[in-house]
Amino acid sequence: MQTLILHSTVLKHKAALDQFRKGLNILGLLRKIENNPLKFEQFFAHHDGDISADFVKKLLKIPDTSSDPVVQDAVNMLHEFIDSGSKDDLSDFLLFTTGSMIATGGLRPQCIKVSVEQTQGFFASTCSFELKIPANIPSSAAFKLALKSVIKGNRFTTV
Repeated sequence: MQTLILHSTVLKHKAALDQFRKGLNILGLLRKIENNPLKFEQFFAHHDGDISADFVKKLLKIPDTSSDPVVQDAVNMLHEFIDSGSKDDLSDFLLFTTGSMIATGGLRPQCIKVSVEQTQGFFASTCSFELKIPANIPSSAAFKLALKSVIKGNRFTTV
């Protein structure tokens, strides 16, 4: 029984981990990781990050809103949605825009490019971290309802 447990937890993954370690060594990164493990921990160990409205807003790269009031209104409605959203809403929003529902070390400030376009609905690319917002939503309540209905879907489709 111990041999089965050892195999299923360690041994069957050891070859892949050894190759990963060898690759890090070839790149010269392994020594830096070993000398300063706390600095690199976020990339190798999972931590439930606290998802807050401020955290999510810092991830957004917002278009210039000074020249177009339609863009400004859409961005304001997005900020209002984020500010009033629950932790579940924010997790669903992150899942919709990045493919991850947790705050990970891979998410950097301004990594999600936001654009306001003449589209029928919301569009997000989890590969390129892109969010397209429709420009023609008449009110904040309609914006919130439409965005919530999209992000609650939890389905991925290919285009």
